[in-house]
Amino acid sequence: MPGSNFDPAFQIDSNGRIAPKGPLDLQNTDKNIQVYAWVSQYDTWSSGVVSAACSGEVNYSNWPSGNQWTINSPKTYGSFVRGKARGTGLVMYERAGKYPLVYWWNETVDLT
Repeated sequence: MPGSNFDPAFQIDSNGRIAPKGPLDLQNTDKNIQVYAWVSQYDTWSSGVVSAACSGEVNYSNWPSGNQWTINSPKTYGSFVRGKARGTGLVMYERAGKYPLVYWWNETVDLT
């Protein structure tokens, strides 16, 4: 299934930010590809604030042979810390001879 998951772990930078990414298994003829992704982490150790990163500019590395998407500069609220977070993603695209297709996924990711 296209866009069925995130990479299993994301590196946290020195500013508490991440760059969500994952596989994207599409065909060379697919077009109008849009990827949206959100990663959130509930702060149970202090104020209960949620840190979230959401879609910014999506980069398709070595597309289509790389089959990888990355959100290089997501809009981020708060700072992420090591541990578990929740990732939600959505990919929409058009395939020849079919209506636009949509896939949605939601999973736990590790932040390191």
